[in-house]
Amino acid sequence: MTIYKPKHCGIALQFLFLLLGLSIHAQNAFYELSNLPLNDLSGFRSPAACWQIVGETSGSTENKLLSSKPGSGVLFDNFSDKFRYKPEADLYSQLEHGDMYLELEFMLPQGSNSGIYLQSRYEIQLFDSWGVARPKYQDAGAIYPRWIEATQTNYEGHAPRVNAALAPGLWQKLQVHFQAPQFDAQGRKVKPAVFSKIILNGVTIHENVILLGVTRGATSTEEVAKAPFRIQGDHGPVAFRNIKYALLNEFEAPIRELTYKYYEGQFENFDALATAKVTREGKAAAIDYTLADNVNKMALVFNGKIDIKEAGNYQWILQRYGSGKLSVDGKEVLPSDWKWVGDPSIATTNLSAGEHSFQVSYLKNFSWWPTAAGLSLQKTNGKPIALHTRNSLPDPPPAPLIEVEPNQEPSLLRCFFQHFKKKKTQVILVGDPKGTHYAYDLDQAALLQVWRGDFANATDMWHERGEPQTASAMGVGQLLPGRCPLALEGLPDTLDQNDLKYRGYQLSTDRYPTFNYQYKGISFSESFRPANTPGLERVTVVKNPTGKKFSYRLAQGNSISSVGNGLYSIDGQRYYLRVNDPGNYKIISNQGLQELIFESNQAELKVVSTLIF
Repeated sequence: MTIYKPKHCGIALQFLFLLLGLSIHAQNAFYELSNLPLNDLSGFRSPAACWQIVGETSGSTENKLLSSKPGSGVLFDNFSDKFRYKPEADLYSQLEHGDMYLELEFMLPQGSNSGIYLQSRYEIQLFDSWGVARPKYQDAGAIYPRWIEATQTNYEGHAPRVNAALAPGLWQKLQVHFQAPQFDAQGRKVKPAVFSKIILNGVTIHENVILLGVTRGATSTEEVAKAPFRIQGDHGPVAFRNIKYALLNEFEAPIRELTYKYYEGQFENFDALATAKVTREGKAAAIDYTLADNVNKMALVFNGKIDIKEAGNYQWILQRYGSGKLSVDGKEVLPSDWKWVGDPSIATTNLSAGEHSFQVSYLKNFSWWPTAAGLSLQKTNGKPIALHTRNSLPDPPPAPLIEVEPNQEPSLLRCFFQHFKKKKTQVILVGDPKGTHYAYDLDQAALLQVWRGDFANATDMWHERGEPQTASAMGVGQLLPGRCPLALEGLPDTLDQNDLKYRGYQLSTDRYPTFNYQYKGISFSESFRPANTPGLERVTVVKNPTGKKFSYRLAQGNSISSVGNGLYSIDGQRYYLRVNDPGNYKIISNQGLQELIFESNQAELKVVSTLIF
């Protein structure tokens, strides 16, 4: 049975944002990331002997160690028991930070344990949590609890919303938005530290978590404005690469001489204002739509000056219900466009230090949406400054989450599906009650994506007008190239529909589909089921009465290598593929990519493989 379940955002979370002084309106991250060099260990303070710079690390689902190759670009904790529980094995950055955005990739072998401490005090747990059904505070991505020494008690730990961890030996990506505690002139804490957002492998696992104090294992119980970040090195092997960061700073850009003109009427566009009578005009302290008497039949035009303290790139973020446009120093940077508040218009301009003029205009001629008018300015690696009043940009109505959930049997959802930058129109999503799901392109007999966790988000199929008509995956997994596995002459990216014919699917007694195809003189079928270990088993049956030699492609990527015992690493340890009879397969180059294939002219053949992630 398939369940469509609408879900709504809670009022309590919105109220919490207001208490924290955080804007709940989505702003694009305007970061200029710096790389932490990994040519040597000079970016760290007094590294222990276990820490090395290497060129590559690798592992597998069954190995408790990572292997490495010489080179640079990878930070590797070549852990051994002599470093276990030794504080000196932890690694501290030379860099000291307050508010920061941090992203990195990490690799853990089977059973290993590490952590990232922001300001050396607030730990995000790194742990081999592959296959854990209900993650706890010690699992991957968790915010580790605080500690009461007198009673030996943990408290205030935060488990991740879902288990977004990949298999051991795979590269995993962590993205962290961190707000440091703030202090007044007397050194008293006036705002707590906050993890604004933590994303693991593309899945948001925490949002706006307040840290009332340091977590267990902190360098010090004293909270500070700036400190280095720290990597735990005394619990097990771990590797890192692509460590990037942005130090986020406050900035000021006061506005002066702000005036407004209010036009009342049913205006179709801004050109109509050229001959319209001004209903009222005057001075304003900030942009505010409540200056209009009739908020559903009006136009507002604000003119002002803004004082830029430091030259650089600045991002203008214009939000409204209805039409809006923006000019800076007499030049139009955001042309007239119709938008709703959750879809801001954004432009980047390079501003010199000094005074700049701006004009921002709003027009609304309908009553079926609320009214909003907002303009924010954000400096590279700076926090956005609102140039509007809080009342002028009310919270947008929360959209429901229309979730499809498989209950006691597999769920099949026909839909449009966004695959990379292309909308696929002949796609079926198959969800399994055991939690391993996939998207399949019926046009190309191609696996598009695999994931586990929650199944499908159908909101864009049904909410409001159902735009953009797509369903999407909800859990953690892998996007795949989406190529047909079978070919007679070479392996093209796309097979002609005159050659490849879809013959429908059949359901087994337990409702798993088998997809049937005819390719020239060859017929083949494909079916998928959750594997015994976390992953997706794929069974392809080929019937070839022609006797012609055909090629079967199991995987395609930038790199493919054998890990041993029929296990292959795809795309530099992004995911694994296991085959039952590895002697029949070979790795070839095709159009700049590597492919794992076999070739055969057998009359009938069954191919079994398992995608592990």
